[in-house]
Amino acid sequence: MSKKVLTVSVAAYNVEAYIENALRSLCVPEIIDKLEIFVVDDGGTDGTLGIAKAFAARYPASVFPVHKENGGYGSTVNYSLSHATGKYFKLLDGDDWFDSEGLRRLVSELENSAVDIVMNNYKTGPDPEHLTVRDFYAEEGGGVKDLSSFVAKRDFGMWAMTFRTEILRACGLTLPEHVLYTDALVVAYPLAAAKTMRFFDFSVYCYRVGRDGQSMSKEAIKKHYREMIGLDERLAAFCARQESSPNYPIIRKRVSEYHAGTVHFMLLLPVCRESLREIKALDKRVRAISEDVYRFSGQAGHTGALLRVMRRTGYLPYWGMKFLQGKLKY
Repeated sequence: MSKKVLTVSVAAYNVEAYIENALRSLCVPEIIDKLEIFVVDDGGTDGTLGIAKAFAARYPASVFPVHKENGGYGSTVNYSLSHATGKYFKLLDGDDWFDSEGLRRLVSELENSAVDIVMNNYKTGPDPEHLTVRDFYAEEGGGVKDLSSFVAKRDFGMWAMTFRTEILRACGLTLPEHVLYTDALVVAYPLAAAKTMRFFDFSVYCYRVGRDGQSMSKEAIKKHYREMIGLDERLAAFCARQESSPNYPIIRKRVSEYHAGTVHFMLLLPVCRESLREIKALDKRVRAISEDVYRFSGQAGHTGALLRVMRRTGYLPYWGMKFLQGKLKY
C-alpha cells in the first residue's frame, strides 16, 4: 500500500441523499491511492452506511466505512484522528463535497509540503450550480507564513484548513461528544502547536448552506446556542492559557472573533429581557476569563462594532434587534 498523503474524516449522520456526491468528489482516480477516507456513520438509521460500503468495495485500500454509536460530530473527528495514517488531515461533512480538481491539486502540493497548516479558498452555496468563492488568497497572498508574526486579515473556518496530522496530535486535540459546533476547537487549538501556514489560490471544500436540519440553521442555533456558549467560554480559557505563546496574537484574534460570532447568533434569539440577560452574562464571564478576548471581540467586524456600542450604552441598542433580525446572516 502506498503511503497516504491525506486523511479525510467524513462526518456522516443520516446523509443518504448527499453522501454519494461527497464520496464521488473524493474518489479521484489519479490520487485515490494517496487518500485515506474514514466515512464515520455516527449511529445513523438511513442508507448512508450502505452507500459508503459500496465505495469501499471499489476502493478497499482508501475508503473505510465505520458505523458506531451516536456520539455527535466531535466523536467522528476523534475516531478518524485516532486512526489516521495520512501525512495531513482534513474534515468533510457528509452533506458537503470537495472540488475534485482542487483536491487533486491539494494532494499534489501536500506530497512535498512541510507546512503545518494549509489554507485554501472554498466555495459556499445551496448546490453545485450556485456557489460563491471565499477568496482568502486574494487578501493574504501566497508564501509560507510564520504564525508568530502573522495575523490573518479575515476570519477563517475549518472549510479552508488542512492540518499536518502530527500538529493535531501535538496540540492534544480531542473534541467533546454530543456537542455541536466543535469545529471551532479544530480551528483554534492547532494554532498553539503550529509554526507555519500557507495559502493556495484554488478551492477545495464546497460548503452547502440552506439545508433544513443543518447545525447552522436558524432553528438549530436557537435550540443549541447554549452549546455554542460553552465552547465560547472554553475557547476564552484556552486563549488565556496561551498568553506566553509566540502565536498568541493569531490565537487571540480567532477566539475573539468566535466570541463576537456567538453574540451574533444569540441576537437571533427572541428579543426579550431573558435573552439580553444571557448575552450580558456571557460577555461578563468571558471578560472574567480573558480581558483580551473581551476587548478584541469589540473589533471583530460588524458584530464587534455593535457589541462595543452595546457595552458603552448599557446594551440599549439591543432592543432595536426586533427590527434588524431579518437582516442578520446566519
